[in-house]
This record gives sequence, C-alpha cells and structure tokens, in this order.
Amino acid sequence: CCLYVSLGTNGVWGEGMAEELLARHIGRYLVSLDGPEEINDVLRGPGAFARTMETVDRLLASGRNLRVNTVITRPLLPVLPDFMRWLAGRGVRHLSLIAPRPVGRGAWGQFAADRPGATEMAAVSHLLGQRQGQTDLQVEFQYGADGGAVAGQASDPVIHKVRWCPAGREAAFVSPAGWMHACGCSPG
Repeated sequence: CCLYVSLGTNGVWGEGMAEELLARHIGRYLVSLDGPEEINDVLRGPGAFARTMETVDRLLASGRNLRVNTVITRPLLPVLPDFMRWLAGRGVRHLSLIAPRPVGRGAWGQFAADRPGATEMAAVSHLLGQRQGQTDLQVEFQYGADGGAVAGQASDPVIHKVRWCPAGREAAFVSPAGWMHACGCSPG
C-alpha cells in the first residue's frame, strides 16, 4: 500500500533544494548535527553548522517531522547537557545520540581518537537516565557502548535494529543514482 520515506541529510542544502524537498512526501527528516558549532564544524566542515541550522529552523517552521542525529564524540561529552537544552529551546523534539562506529573515516586519525570508550558511553547513559522526562526533547540513545545494536527507538517507525549495517540501520536506502541498498553507510 504505502511507502514511508525518511530523508537522512547533513542539512547543507543548495539553492532551491529546500523548496523541492519540502514539496515531497517525506515522513521524517533525519538531520546530522554533531554538537555546537565549534564541534560540528570540525567534523562536517567550516560553516556547516550555520547552514544545517538554517535547514533545521526551516523544517521546524514548516511543521515537519524532524530528528537530529548526533554522533557522540569526546569533545561533545562536556557540553552534551547544554547542547540538549539548546536543541529543546530551538523546538527540536527528537534527538538521536549515536555511538561512532570504527568504519571509514571513523577508524582513523582524529575521528578514532575522539571515539568515547565504554566508561564514557556509560556516563552518557547515566546522564540520559537522570534527565529523562525533564524536557520535551525525546533522546534516543541507539547503540550500546560496545557498538552493538539495541532494539527499537521510541520515535522511529523502524522497530528493530540489526547488526548488518555499520550504522545499525534497518531500512532500504536509495542512492542518488536510483540504486536500492540495504545500508546507507556501506552500500553494496
């Protein structure tokens, strides 16, 4: 009968892309934002934070179903509570915190050095347990400290996660060329 479409994006959209995407039947926009500007722009490039926030604000203003996806890194840990409050203050209602996976760029250099260990991931879990229900921001902590997948997310239409995709995703992805893949991180 129906196809549920979600769009994963870094939120850095070119001229005219916002209008085109807002005109489509997209059920949920998954926007990557990896912390405050000084953290996000190290990971995503200079100016990415400001452009992504333009997209987030536009999606919120148009009443779209939005989830912010944030990769947990060591630099994010000390500012995570403030970042979550800031997102809630902007009107974001869904945040997904994602443990980095040692795949691709995440396996080398600064990305590998910034990957939190099991103790730090346990501290994130403790923080989330303490703040549960304190704001309108629903926080999904998708993956365990060992990088394994856990079942379900409260606001995600996909109920179960699997280990086959490096990002723990369970869905079909369509590439810009129109090819369908089981995984958006390592299509093949």
